[in-house]
Amino acid sequence: MLSGTKCNLLHGCWIKAAVFMMLFAAFTLFGCGEKVTPVWMPTELEQQEPTDTLTCLDLTPDFSTSQADVLTLTEELTADAQAIQLEPTPTKKVVKSSSSSSSSSSKPSISKLLTMSLDDIYKVNHDIYGKVRVPGADIYELVVLTDDELDYYRYNFYKVYDRYGTIFADSQTHRDYLDRNTVLYGHNRGKYSQNYKKFGTLTYFRSKSFTAAHPYIYLETFHGNYKFQIFSVQLREDYIPADRYIENYMRTDFYTDEQMEEFLNVMKSKSMFDTGVSVSGSDYIITLVTCVYDFDGAKLVVMAKLVGTY
Repeated sequence: MLSGTKCNLLHGCWIKAAVFMMLFAAFTLFGCGEKVTPVWMPTELEQQEPTDTLTCLDLTPDFSTSQADVLTLTEELTADAQAIQLEPTPTKKVVKSSSSSSSSSSKPSISKLLTMSLDDIYKVNHDIYGKVRVPGADIYELVVLTDDELDYYRYNFYKVYDRYGTIFADSQTHRDYLDRNTVLYGHNRGKYSQNYKKFGTLTYFRSKSFTAAHPYIYLETFHGNYKFQIFSVQLREDYIPADRYIENYMRTDFYTDEQMEEFLNVMKSKSMFDTGVSVSGSDYIITLVTCVYDFDGAKLVVMAKLVGTY
């Protein structure tokens, strides 16, 4: 019994001695709360000279892209914009060099076309319908006619994308004779119309005095040249529902003079002011339409009746 007790005491002493030795070794290695930096860790960061990353880049311009590739890319970007119905502000068109086989440089300018006969213009583009001129408003434009009114809605006379498009006649218009109501549409370029206005300056006719001073519209076509006198200037909505068809300024189907007279009386009553010009069921008229911004979908409509030829 005594021998077992001694053994237990000796065993406990050995354990205490082992613990003491471990504590002593720990204090020796790490000290009493002091941080010891290992010999493999540098005490200061090595100082290095700053590197100018631009010196690692080749900033020499690369002019290896051919002009043909640039033209192809321009056409692709234009097609992409049209596909998602974007209307980017047109930038300067890239034109092929004179050495190119393209004949685009030989095409007459729009201003040159306006000095040419309709027969000669027809040789350039079969979609030509005529020319419209509005003195005072400085409007003198080519007019096209196709089955699809969107053909030139965002394209110029040469079918190149242009957000301001070309003046176009209603698709119901006839080429070989004058309709009872010839309807022409054109964009309003507003404050951007510095030198190529389309129908933007039709807004001048909001003024009664301006309309009185500049009352005529001229239309040149293959079947004749016509002079019209303005009788109504209207601020209208874009869409006219079927139950108000008599108010539809875009209407072109008139089978009797009675129908025409009823329509003209309504159009005259819609005018922003009285022009003092009378109308009758036997009249032929022209209607010019453009966008304005008085409200969403607002249109300015200028109507004039035939008073002669030239």
